[in-house]
Amino acid sequence: MSQHRPQVLLTLLTEPQTANLIALFFFRTLIAPHLRIDCKQLIAQDWTMQESAPHLVFAIPELVTLIAQYLSRRDISAWMMTCKALSRELEPCLWSHMSIPWTEQEPIHLYRYLHHFRSLKAFLNIPLDSIIVDFPSPTISNMSDAHVAPPSNVGLPCLNKLSVYGYESNKLAPNLIWFLYHSPNLTEFDFHGVTMLDPPSMQVLFISLAKLLPRLKRLSIKFTYIKRKTAFELLDMCFDHSQLIHLQCDFSCGGYKADPKDFNDYTSRLDALLKSLQDADKAKAEAGLPTGLSLKSLMLPNIWDGYPKDFLVPFLRSHVPNLERFRMPGIHEFTGEPDIQVLAEAISVGCPRLRHLSHCWQYGGGANHEYALIAAIHGCAKTGGLKSYSQYGYCERGYHKTGPVISVLLMYHADTLEEIKFRNCRHLYSQSIQTIATTCKNLRTLIMHQSDGWPVTLRLQDVSREWVCRDLTVLHLMLDRDVTVRWRQKIVDVVHQAAQGFFAQIGRLTKLEELSLDCKTGNDPSYLFCKDLTLEDGWLAELSGLKKLWHLEMLSDYWSPMSQEEVEFMDTNWPNLEKISFGLDFFKVEEGGLEKDHWKWLKNKRPYIIYE
Repeated sequence: MSQHRPQVLLTLLTEPQTANLIALFFFRTLIAPHLRIDCKQLIAQDWTMQESAPHLVFAIPELVTLIAQYLSRRDISAWMMTCKALSRELEPCLWSHMSIPWTEQEPIHLYRYLHHFRSLKAFLNIPLDSIIVDFPSPTISNMSDAHVAPPSNVGLPCLNKLSVYGYESNKLAPNLIWFLYHSPNLTEFDFHGVTMLDPPSMQVLFISLAKLLPRLKRLSIKFTYIKRKTAFELLDMCFDHSQLIHLQCDFSCGGYKADPKDFNDYTSRLDALLKSLQDADKAKAEAGLPTGLSLKSLMLPNIWDGYPKDFLVPFLRSHVPNLERFRMPGIHEFTGEPDIQVLAEAISVGCPRLRHLSHCWQYGGGANHEYALIAAIHGCAKTGGLKSYSQYGYCERGYHKTGPVISVLLMYHADTLEEIKFRNCRHLYSQSIQTIATTCKNLRTLIMHQSDGWPVTLRLQDVSREWVCRDLTVLHLMLDRDVTVRWRQKIVDVVHQAAQGFFAQIGRLTKLEELSLDCKTGNDPSYLFCKDLTLEDGWLAELSGLKKLWHLEMLSDYWSPMSQEEVEFMDTNWPNLEKISFGLDFFKVEEGGLEKDHWKWLKNKRPYIIYE
């Protein structure tokens, strides 16, 4: 779409006749069917236009498409059923984003709409017998032939984003070939393999990628494990293509410390990779072209023992000048403060645009990962500050001289951070969560998830200072009733006061759109104050200011004490509420769940609301 189209559209909308026409169009197609209003009579009495006037709206370029991109498939389907003109215009929008779920039956009903697909998620175990007959593709044996002719009858001509999920099966290789061969305009490819592929399937994947890479802008490969040799071959192949902007290698390659011979092979492969990058930069410089890779987002394969600093430092200093997002790996044989300064300087000089940092702790722990993170945080502080930080498997215990990563993160980036995510944490102190909420004034997203059995909770007694993140739109927290008091009989009053203060803090986050609450389980009466969201005895009333809330997630049993009064409160105070997520046991309770009258009432009042 032309960059001037939005301005033209806004100009058209300000014209009185066009505005009236569009108002009639929306009234007739979206409102009148629900109110059972006779549009013909309305037009004859109150409008000077002909009955067919609403169809003139299609004279405005791409207006229907612009509107449809904000609607769900259900809304588009309902819209299409209002008239034939809309049905024709909206059919490409309805089928543009598709998902083919896990099934043992062939999805024949989708074949007639393949030419509309723009993005697709599919499992590769699905049978494609009928579609392969209509749209043949090369066999596995001749797929590597460079002279394979392009398809004369393309099955997916508009597809530009493909996400496939692969398993070890005899259907994987031919189905993968078919999808990639019949997607000539594909620019984004995500492959999720649950287990390590067998050698023939891995060969097919590599051959397919070799043909895809000249036109790909985004590539994501996710496995549990890939052999190290294969992983570095993949990197070398990807680094040869300058148009690739996003590369995610989300898999582990094991370790190497146990075998010196293995370590030498590992370092020699990395040296060869660096040499290849240096030669490419030299050729670009001689040709007068910008040096370095075009990558804006990079996730290197995970090595259990970390990368040698002799590879990572020159790589970050010289070869990724456009990097904006990076998952920091661990570093092998990091000696401490001197190496932190060297790596931080390499990042500040070589990656001046780096604003989004992440790390995955599960692929190794200890000081190597800690020092690498501290160095990256220091380096980004010199280039404008981080906007987002994401951590998987974080543990706040056992630090050395550097101190907790969160403390260093907030010391340098509290004023710039807009998003913080800690998922599957092993240990995270409550005070650290409180510090984030009281220092990061520009924060938009705060997500804290715990690993099973590990403490990652916000204690009510820590919620004392006022939160400054008033622009927060997404908040996920787990509560803990662990309030330390000297006398047991006072615990109820203390928890009561702390809980009220906590929910009042949330209620002042007037821009909040997504709220997820969980609570540590227990039989102590004081837990009730943490997990009570009723109006009479709980804290639901404190959340009346969340006018923009559209998704409420209750992972603990906040819903059982709720009644008609509470759902009426939701309907009155949360006008944008469209989705409520419950804990796993919600649908298993014998006399509760969605069969309770008050949940039925809310569903009838808002038919579009989703329970899950």
